[in-house]
Amino acid sequence: MIDFQGIDFDLQPKKLSELIQHGLTLIVSTTNTHVEIEYLRYIKQLQDKYKLQVILIDATGDQIFHLITKQYLPTFITLSDKEQQWLKQLAEMQNITKSTKELSRIWRYQVLVKDGQFVKLWDQPVENHMENFLKNREAVKTFIKAKGVFGLEKFKNMRSNDKSFWEPTTEAGTFSGSDYFTLKSLYYYNIWPNLDLEAKCLDPDTTDEWKNKLTEELKTR
Repeated sequence: MIDFQGIDFDLQPKKLSELIQHGLTLIVSTTNTHVEIEYLRYIKQLQDKYKLQVILIDATGDQIFHLITKQYLPTFITLSDKEQQWLKQLAEMQNITKSTKELSRIWRYQVLVKDGQFVKLWDQPVENHMENFLKNREAVKTFIKAKGVFGLEKFKNMRSNDKSFWEPTTEAGTFSGSDYFTLKSLYYYNIWPNLDLEAKCLDPDTTDEWKNKLTEELKTR
């Protein structure tokens, strides 16, 4: 399992390996806690349901996120990856070649760890944004729910390389909190909800069969 020394809530050095030695831990990226609050509340639900330890990692260098997280999500552990050591190692592991500066703003991921050992990583694409979005049927359905079919057609005509939209430099998404379904469908479709993660929480050695059973169970809720 890769490791790094971050800065904790008390602004003291803390190694990730010291925090993940026992039980299930979910490591989650953040770039702007305020903007991501609804998504992070979903993570909180997973924490309560599956008795997870949640570690929130910010690689932008913002130390204020410790205080914001403590206020709204006090059960989360926060670590700052100011030197982007963790981010660099994780990107190398996933064969992602974008710069860490860019990834610190745009990469949304979840990493499940059991007893200090890596289980699985889930993430959002960091390139080919429009293409990947349109390939995901559930994401498209969610977007239509928010903006309608006409809204989808208008959206598809946007320039797919518009970085001010797909790769925001100051906020994780360019929609307000009232555009809940739009935010969810564009920026989190692989990780919110994450049925595979939930199956792994039930059994880290789970197969697709268990994932399918969980999917059917969730449909009946």
